[in-house]
Amino acid sequence: PNVEFLYSNRENLEYCIKNSDIVINCILWDKTRKDHLINREDLKLFKPGSIIVDVSCDENGAIETSHSTSHNNPIYEIDGIIHYAVDNIPSTFANTATIALSNATLPYALEIANKGIEQTLSENKGLRKGLSFYKGSLTLEETAIKYNIPYVKPEAILKLI
Repeated sequence: PNVEFLYSNRENLEYCIKNSDIVINCILWDKTRKDHLINREDLKLFKPGSIIVDVSCDENGAIETSHSTSHNNPIYEIDGIIHYAVDNIPSTFANTATIALSNATLPYALEIANKGIEQTLSENKGLRKGLSFYKGSLTLEETAIKYNIPYVKPEAILKLI
């Protein structure tokens, strides 16, 4: 009863920033983008003492003022807004995180074990999208763009196109 669903647009984002005590960013931000979802100027819209938790904490990511911190020194303040951007937050609960990760990845490992890597990558588009390198070739376009190096589509290596 206390959840409100809003369309993702600038007007609703500003509404949330102005009316929330905490904003949690979990967006996987494309590393080739130069813009931000929340800019430094937007910090003026937050209530004083508000908190930004940046789970993604990507370099030049969705939150312009975010930079990675550690468990030893987890927070910093900019313009009265508290930022928490600890890399690898799940490591705080290593046992639980390991069990969850194992449960999530086991089906992929079993698929690869049962079918082999080539058949699995040919049939499983989701797994193929996560492929970074294969047979000596970079297969992740985002990394190629970021570092201005050539890449090969996984589908080309697998001869699916």
